[in-house]
Amino acid sequence: MIRPEVCLPVRVLDDLTADERLALCAHELAHLARRDPCWIILGRAVEALLPLQALNRLARRRLTDLAECLADDLALAASVKPVGLARSLVGVASWSIGERAPIPRRRPAHGAPAAASHFVWRDS
Repeated sequence: MIRPEVCLPVRVLDDLTADERLALCAHELAHLARRDPCWIILGRAVEALLPLQALNRLARRRLTDLAECLADDLALAASVKPVGLARSLVGVASWSIGERAPIPRRRPAHGAPAAASHFVWRDS
């Protein structure tokens, strides 16, 4: 909180191109510039202090999703190539998916729409 920093795995140097590394760093630095970690911690604290209010969880998740979109926007505004940003995000996401056991899809409740991934609306 006092001296924020971005920590990237060594794999970034091996698996991403220069454009992708630049885009990834711009995205992560945008999170720090916006103070997203502080807001996310505050949202988690509110959620923990008031666990019976279900809207707190919904608000914190929405805050997290919007923080990702805004970091994308700031990275693109820093003259990062959109393709580089997209490839870096997909590449890093594939690392975490490949290292974990697949999560089985849950069927939505009867009559409820299936939940879409945040990547669906993140590209707009």
